[in-house]
Amino acid sequence: MKNTTFYIENTQNKTLASRNYASIANVRKRVLQQMFEYNGIQNHRMREVATVKGVKFIDDAAALCANSTWFMLESLNQNAIWIIGCERYYELKSKNYEELSTLIPSASEKVRILINIGNEDRLKPFVGIVPTMINVANVEEAVKIAYEYASNDDVVVFSPACGEKENVSINATNYIRAINEL
Repeated sequence: MKNTTFYIENTQNKTLASRNYASIANVRKRVLQQMFEYNGIQNHRMREVATVKGVKFIDDAAALCANSTWFMLESLNQNAIWIIGCERYYELKSKNYEELSTLIPSASEKVRILINIGNEDRLKPFVGIVPTMINVANVEEAVKIAYEYASNDDVVVFSPACGEKENVSINATNYIRAINEL
């Protein structure tokens, strides 16, 4: 009798485990599909826009999360001026930036200047990580300041680590327009 009870409990546990695994696998499958699905914003991912007097400008407006931005920072081989934030998405969860600040200590030697568009509170997690931080109101001002502070062979990267898919093209267009006006 005791063995039968054990068998039933063990079978129930295996059934629950199988169902949970199937559920996780299904979620994972959907997440992977979304990651590889073309949604029109890939052309704003780590794309070189222009080089102006030795300063390279990169559009990474599609980096909407900390991991995407971290990947971009890790892939750089030169000093960077990093532009974060965006005009069209002020209500930002500071947790996203706090998470990012824990990911970039290895890249902190690459980021010389951090320019934030919008809410100044976003700069707080980067104190002690990035030596120079500047807050601005819009992307045009951010590009002008980045260009003024840039040295030859620097790269200016617009990688906001925030926003919504719907605004990526608008933010990228504003960034590119500001570069063209230099």
